[in-house]
Amino acid sequence: CEYISYEDFTKYEKIRQILIEVHAPPGFDNGKEGEVVKDIKDSEVLKAQTESPTRRETKVLVNFFDSFAQNNLIMFSKEPNPWCRGSCLEYSFIRLKPSFLNPN
Repeated sequence: CEYISYEDFTKYEKIRQILIEVHAPPGFDNGKEGEVVKDIKDSEVLKAQTESPTRRETKVLVNFFDSFAQNNLIMFSKEPNPWCRGSCLEYSFIRLKPSFLNPN
């Protein structure tokens, strides 16, 4: 699952380019309000069981994309995958030098 493995490849500096297909976070369409999803890092992403599924899903996605940005991986392409019927997108990232992003 991309929501578990992304830190493995965003932090590894030798990886210069990434193409990843992103699906809806697991467990958010099960209709079980307040249930903790076990296959995502519960302590970091899903801290409170009382949050709404939409709020938890937002945290998962923000943490996911923030990890790319914090490791100098910049999105340069986003495409829908028509075979997923709207439930997944393909993102391409390229790693830039920090000096390119912060020239001062």
